[in-house]
Amino acid sequence: MYADATEVGDSVAWPLVRASTGEVAGVLHVSTGPAPTPVRTERFSFVLDQRDPGEDTLRALIGGANAVATHDGGYVTEARTVEAPQGIRSAGIFAALGAIVLLSLANVPVTLDLKLVHALPATIQTSIFVYWAAWWPPVLAQAPNIGAQLLLAFALDATLSTLTRRRWVAGLGPIPIVLSINLFLWFSPIASIAAIVAAMGSKALFAREGRHVFNPSAFAVATIGLAGLFVPQLGYAGLFHLMNLPPNITEWILCAALIPQLRVPIVLVTLGALIGNRGSSFLGPGPGVVQPPTLLAMALLATDPATIPRTGRGKLLFGLLYGLGIRLSSMALMAAGYPDDISKVLPIPLLNLLAPTLDRLGERLPGAALLDVRHNRAHVAAWFVLASIALAANKASSFEGALHWSYGTRAVVRGPDDTPTCEENPMFCEAFSVRRELGVWFP
Repeated sequence: MYADATEVGDSVAWPLVRASTGEVAGVLHVSTGPAPTPVRTERFSFVLDQRDPGEDTLRALIGGANAVATHDGGYVTEARTVEAPQGIRSAGIFAALGAIVLLSLANVPVTLDLKLVHALPATIQTSIFVYWAAWWPPVLAQAPNIGAQLLLAFALDATLSTLTRRRWVAGLGPIPIVLSINLFLWFSPIASIAAIVAAMGSKALFAREGRHVFNPSAFAVATIGLAGLFVPQLGYAGLFHLMNLPPNITEWILCAALIPQLRVPIVLVTLGALIGNRGSSFLGPGPGVVQPPTLLAMALLATDPATIPRTGRGKLLFGLLYGLGIRLSSMALMAAGYPDDISKVLPIPLLNLLAPTLDRLGERLPGAALLDVRHNRAHVAAWFVLASIALAANKASSFEGALHWSYGTRAVVRGPDDTPTCEENPMFCEAFSVRRELGVWFP
């Protein structure tokens, strides 16, 4: 049954409450303001929040939305265009002008150094955005915001380098930092500025043995995301569920991550994270490895070579603690009444600090020969096999019918009662369903 509606700003939420237990099984959100969903009428936009995975809950939520739509003349589709928020755009422009003035007045040498170590992750991240946008067009609306953040990041990189090193080596470094941040959280304008300042500042100001201590993207997402829980002005949109809209994005991330894993010995962190995450499942619920943002964090974010341990045993320890930390962070945030979007990133800065300690602890453990860099290809193979098994066993549980209904995902089949189910959508529920997806794009 539906409980009394709650008004929040320009939206109304109708909780679907189980009469027997009083638990909220789902919420129907009806908004009169802009919403990134094509499920709308002339006056309202609809989003379903299915907290109970049962199909009965989904049918009840869809029935409520259909009833409102029927009385408002049926559903319509409306295209929307989005520009970069004025705040972040202005900050990027002023920072760029300031950096140019500073470089001119300080008369510091400027050199260009384009490195594959920056180009490769940026290319992989861009490919994820492109594939995601192909299935969820609102990703394109974030492009102007990302562009403004890139301008701000390059300006800060030049300014901080001039002030701390009296020179600027211009390269591609800021690009993967900004793209990585936007693969985990979409911040409000003021929080976007704070996140870029935190990322570039941590990279320039915290160093150890000639390398930066913190993963810049993880530091920004963790610190500003955590602050956003307590300071409403630092708001953000979590992407944990929205990244799950494309049918094979987990497979895309898994395969794309093989490129850096085969080039650089980082996979032991990812392998350890998988073991730590799965091995700690008895503690309680938490993000699973087959969820795209979790896999993304394990395979491409936590593995920054400059901020992880240097030995094989240290990397494995780092990964084990990271996988455990994801679950504990998620449980703590949920227990406190907060969303757990940042739980995939929250443990990384602390583990970055402990990297040398983990190397020293690893020296006391056996297995040095087995974890030697010479066996990197075997480590990558072991990771890929274990991740593929987990994906095949659990992908169906990741299908969120309410989300696909709310955002009108292309190629999603709805049953006679307007309900998307796994049985009718094998492309979204079977691991490595590439052949089915190619049939959508190339019928």
